[in-house]
Amino acid sequence: MQRHLDGATSERTSTGKKTSDIKIKNKYKRMWVLYMKTISPEIQNLSIKSLESTFNKLSNAYKSMAEKGSNITLVEKRRNAVKIGAASLKSTWKGEDFWYDVTTVLTSKAVLQSIVPSIEKQIEKAKEGSSQKTLNERRILALKLAIESLEERLI
Repeated sequence: MQRHLDGATSERTSTGKKTSDIKIKNKYKRMWVLYMKTISPEIQNLSIKSLESTFNKLSNAYKSMAEKGSNITLVEKRRNAVKIGAASLKSTWKGEDFWYDVTTVLTSKAVLQSIVPSIEKQIEKAKEGSSQKTLNERRILALKLAIESLEERLI
């Protein structure tokens, strides 16, 4: 146990982490879980469906491009990132298993973040009330929630 200048004490775990740091992290995690649970079931379902639809669209593009011999690297990265983002949301909201490692989560988060600006530009260009605008607004919300969910897994 260590005594600090302000009189507080802290202990270290067997792995060398301060117990006070762990308590703060756990408190933050509980707050985040509460925040994610405030999102309505309708938005949860729409977000998951949006990511599943995006995954299907990217899977079709991947197959088509692979058959033509085109470069599939970007589509493959995006498809995998969307799949992992959806899995993270399903784990958060539906209690499904999430087994991806930190490196995969980091990569997926970065790829999803790189998609957001192009969708924001599409939203700006779309006509008000159009189905394309609605689809992209749902997609951007789903991506941002997935990014938050993945970020939380890194803490």
